[in-house]
Amino acid sequence: MNKIKIIINKLYEKKDLSIDESIFVFNEIMSGKVSEIFISSFLTALKIKGETFEEILGATKILRKKSTKINSPKNTVDTCGTGGDMIGTLNISTASALVASSVGVKVAKHGNRSVSSSSGSADVLAEAGANIELEPTIVAHSIRETGVGFMFAPAHHRATRYAVGPRRELGIRTLFNVLGPLTNPAGARMQLVGVFDRHWQTIVVEALARLGTERALVVNAKDGLDELSISSITTVAELCDGRITWFEVDPKEFGIEIRDRSSIVASDAEHSLKIIRKVFDNEPGPARDIVALNGGAAIYICGLADTIAGGVERANQVLAEGSARDRFNHFIEFTKRHRRAP
Repeated sequence: MNKIKIIINKLYEKKDLSIDESIFVFNEIMSGKVSEIFISSFLTALKIKGETFEEILGATKILRKKSTKINSPKNTVDTCGTGGDMIGTLNISTASALVASSVGVKVAKHGNRSVSSSSGSADVLAEAGANIELEPTIVAHSIRETGVGFMFAPAHHRATRYAVGPRRELGIRTLFNVLGPLTNPAGARMQLVGVFDRHWQTIVVEALARLGTERALVVNAKDGLDELSISSITTVAELCDGRITWFEVDPKEFGIEIRDRSSIVASDAEHSLKIIRKVFDNEPGPARDIVALNGGAAIYICGLADTIAGGVERANQVLAEGSARDRFNHFIEFTKRHRRAP
């Protein structure tokens, strides 16, 4: 029996893979050496068994090795989360990244089109007219000039194309949801990461620590949201200089009224963009609250505020001043002036 069959049978028996086995099988997948049927079976078997730290780390190492990287400033942050919470909210992490950039944070936003949600970050930016497929050198230029660069995952992780079909056909959350935040092509050393399940929180924060991330907040809300929530308390794992601490965030601590999560749902990219533009026009409401809360967390993790509360205060200021709206428009226009990656 060849190695690939041994590994899939091991998963069927609900046995965990070693890092070396994970590296081997993901190298096979991302080199196009296995069928889509195998990929679907493998991802499903992993999900049923429950993915482990070693399996995630092995997959991450291969995807990082095969990625197209960009140069970015040392203090760059990413707000890419796992997605997959199946709630269908507006694009909170994308809007929050733009808010954070408005106070001087350099953002290298890693994202993709929707696989398991109503709108991915790439979908909403494309809806706004952005060119989401820029060459890596232009993305780096965008970070320097506008404070924001968008890295469209398929353009930087071309090896994942072999798994696109199976992921779309499965239509469920898989290990690939978790790989996005762990494989930022700009090598962002500071991250705000939302995870869709409490199970992933420890795995992701420990993986970030092992991979050299300097500071990170890995968050999961008790209402199931993969963001800091305005509908419930959020559990937070904070990574700082190799140490991990845990705490909870209550939106009421920031003067935010508790709202049902249905108040921040968007049906598609067009709807999400309309809500985001209202937020950037400083229209009060739950959408503005959750963007300010998550934008404030990104500001804090970059050291531009001493506390999350201080970050939220700065986020509220740039929303009131219209700076986030201006930053958004500047970024969109910048991308339109440059050609797509080949």
